[in-house]
Amino acid sequence: MKKEQCPLELSKRLIQGLTCIVRYKVGDQVVDRDDAPDLAFRVYHSPIRVPSHYWDYFNSAVGKEIRQLVRLVPYKWQAYSIRDLEIQLHRNVTLKSVGQCPRNLIISACRRCMEAAMKEILKVCPGVDACGVASPSCSLKYSINATW
Repeated sequence: MKKEQCPLELSKRLIQGLTCIVRYKVGDQVVDRDDAPDLAFRVYHSPIRVPSHYWDYFNSAVGKEIRQLVRLVPYKWQAYSIRDLEIQLHRNVTLKSVGQCPRNLIISACRRCMEAAMKEILKVCPGVDACGVASPSCSLKYSINATW
């Protein structure tokens, strides 16, 4: 926020040039409300892959759902979205996907985190039937086994 808008009573404020950065605690974690989100992701995925002859179709469906979450999540008041997509592999299955940011993260920081998470999940999880990436600022995950 602009330096003039910086609250005087906060003890956790930092002024850099013309910018005021407000830091506050959520649980044990300090969150930068106006700065870049934490983009260090932890990846977790299933060891199971979809059959190789479905890879192009499956990866396309996953990419479509993940991109849709990246567009939706930052603008939702709850800062999360859950989606289901019926896809045809060797049988009909439901591709479930979830995206989430903390509600106290501003829209632009949530969007930056979600975009980075999307790049990470699409890079490390091709053909994997369940995968997720998480950082303190956001998470994305998908699964064709609805166990979460």
